[in-house]
Amino acid sequence: MVRAAEVKFGVEVECFVPQAVARRFPAGGYHRGTQLPHTPEGWNGQRDGSIHPEPGYSPVEVVSPTLAGEQGLTEVFYILETLRAVGARVNGSTGLHVHVDASQLTYDQINDLKATFTVYEKAFYGLCGETAEARWHNTTYCARSDRWYSNGCRYQSLNVSNWYPGQNEKNTVEVRVFGGRIDAEYVVTAIHMAVSLVAGIRNGQKATGGRIENPVEAARAFIGAYWSKLDNRIVPDCSTAEMARILLDNCRQANI
Repeated sequence: MVRAAEVKFGVEVECFVPQAVARRFPAGGYHRGTQLPHTPEGWNGQRDGSIHPEPGYSPVEVVSPTLAGEQGLTEVFYILETLRAVGARVNGSTGLHVHVDASQLTYDQINDLKATFTVYEKAFYGLCGETAEARWHNTTYCARSDRWYSNGCRYQSLNVSNWYPGQNEKNTVEVRVFGGRIDAEYVVTAIHMAVSLVAGIRNGQKATGGRIENPVEAARAFIGAYWSKLDNRIVPDCSTAEMARILLDNCRQANI
């Protein structure tokens, strides 16, 4: 039995910072990040041409090292609080991506993951709240499941291209549906959703049937199936009720 606390993950936070503090958040090359000063080892800034900042701001994609458990969430919280403190912002061009270690998944489990994600897909989009509709119709960077066309395409709501042998060395799956945000409650909830889904699949927990079309009902089903189990929570004694409230409240605002 694998526990979510043992499952490695990483995040990519797309945002833009005031130009006055841009030197604290240097954007290195695409996929060739520069270590961010005064942050834990491995946190780096990268350039991403899809980010369109407001005047007076500089774009940066803040990328984590490999993280796990409560310590990993603590680092995420610290980085987000740092971004908020300097006045970082997001808009419709920014996203939040969560990578989860999939090196222990089999080919059949990858297929189970894709099928299960599809069932709860609207809950994942629904976490975006009022911006869910824009993400739902975004075919450029996070195409929803009925528009998936290749396991080798990374610009899908669930990107599995990093897992397939011969693609690269990451061995991860990536949830790309989340809109850009820098508030810790939202980001931690997103991480819990992605990690608990992979942990559940590793433990043989999969869903069948088609996509649940109502975001609130999809969220309730996901909460009942995954967060009701201690092993599917990164921090078993965390406030699951608070995460559930955030997810449900946002899904009620999601026009998808």
